[in-house]
Amino acid sequence: MTATQAQPEAVLDAAKFILGARQDDMLTIDEWFNLARAVATVTGKTTVELLTKRDLDDIAEHWPEMRVEAVDGPLPTIE
Repeated sequence: MTATQAQPEAVLDAAKFILGARQDDMLTIDEWFNLARAVATVTGKTTVELLTKRDLDDIAEHWPEMRVEAVDGPLPTIE
């Protein structure tokens, strides 16, 4: 079975709503990070672009092994 054009678009729309839910603290960081990585793959963005600064800080402090720079993109530089 092959997906129609509308099906991936519907999944992407749903994923964007879930990303919003994470920003409102309604999902765990692990769930949100994995979803952000999947959306990044489909949209051509990096995972880091879809994460909030708070989440990046949380990952760096508690789960640095979760992020893979080659896959997820470099962390933003703070000046």
